[in-house]
Amino acid sequence: MTEIRANYNKLTFATLPLKQTTWTTYSYAPQTPISTVKTLDTGINLDLSPQLTVNGNTTVYTWKTKSGTTLVAGTDYTLADGKTTFLKAKADSVYCEMTNTAFPDFTGNNVLKTTNTKITAT
Repeated sequence: MTEIRANYNKLTFATLPLKQTTWTTYSYAPQTPISTVKTLDTGINLDLSPQLTVNGNTTVYTWKTKSGTTLVAGTDYTLADGKTTFLKAKADSVYCEMTNTAFPDFTGNNVLKTTNTKITAT
């Protein structure tokens, strides 16, 4: 096998194969968003830890509102070991964009994302 085309599936950092030297073609981006809960109360973890490390590379998590505003760590949420806890309710749903240097084609509009989650007050 020399050609892998795995884009437009439900694969994640945890389930995507790492590129092999024998593969002349390897395409994997974009992917279908990772399903998360539709609603989450503040103070409850949203666990994306299976995506935290790939082949020794740590994933960067960027949280945004549905309208595209980037949330601020320490103000809007805390993040530890791939688990996010939201500190305040949001009028707009939020989603996470994830990048990892093990998969450099996840860039721009083709980053690995979650589905939208509504953050409500406890």
